[in-house]
Amino acid sequence: MPLVLDLGPAPRPTDGPALAERLHRALITAASDVEGLEGVEGIRVTALLEGPDVSRLRLDLTGVRVPLPPDDGTTGGHSVGADPTTPVSRAVVTDAAREPGTVGRLEITANPIDLMGVPVVADIEGHQLRYAWLDDSAGQVLVELVEPDDSSPVTGHARLSAARDDVVAAVRHAATDALRGLGLELAALDVELTQPARRSVSVVASAKIRKGLLGATARLTGTATIDDSMVATLHDLSVTSGNPLVAAVLATVRGRVQRYDGRRIDLSTQLPPGMHLTDVQVTVGDQIVLAARLG
Repeated sequence: MPLVLDLGPAPRPTDGPALAERLHRALITAASDVEGLEGVEGIRVTALLEGPDVSRLRLDLTGVRVPLPPDDGTTGGHSVGADPTTPVSRAVVTDAAREPGTVGRLEITANPIDLMGVPVVADIEGHQLRYAWLDDSAGQVLVELVEPDDSSPVTGHARLSAARDDVVAAVRHAATDALRGLGLELAALDVELTQPARRSVSVVASAKIRKGLLGATARLTGTATIDDSMVATLHDLSVTSGNPLVAAVLATVRGRVQRYDGRRIDLSTQLPPGMHLTDVQVTVGDQIVLAARLG
């Protein structure tokens, strides 16, 4: 079902500042049900409205903090089939006048946004995103986002960057929690990231682990590579320890990791029709940079 955004009571906004104010208010209300999401009030929205079309829409997400996803299977947002007068829903809207519109240029920036504990600088741009104005019988102004298709494709690019040390700190935090669940304590962690090729990243992580008075070292290795067809392959995945007891405790983790060894993921199929991934680049240095292009 299409995503519907409620912009409040009629009439429709007639200029960019009025539209920006309504979008900002709707985003704040919609985010209130997402557990752990913070800083949405500080989002800055600017818009240039030209008739039913938005020639330019800019969202500055600086200061927003996005939490780790819940592990209980919940989504934390509005449920499918919610009342269409909620700020965001996927309900089918009936009895509404419809007028198509297009966002000529969408810009999403952040300097930074906190993604699961990692400060990320984001620069995202998309072109020709379709939507429809809906004026329903209850006097509400709604916007229905229209998914792209091959007849109306979306083009654009994205660039995300984060400090290497911040990424490693987040990995250390996640590893500490994971090992605690196995009855192990992470005493130290060294993570080495290298870039064998333009679209390839390798990781070697050496962890000093304690179980009671016992201490040992565990080692995790792996490489992710993206080919010219935009297919990602995970390979050379391993979890090892020279200590038999620690190795036995890590057997569950090793089994999970090895199931992904050799797995191929067609990145293009992860996107809806009308969004075609044409290039991905990864740069590993003091900053880890991921750049992608749609065409």
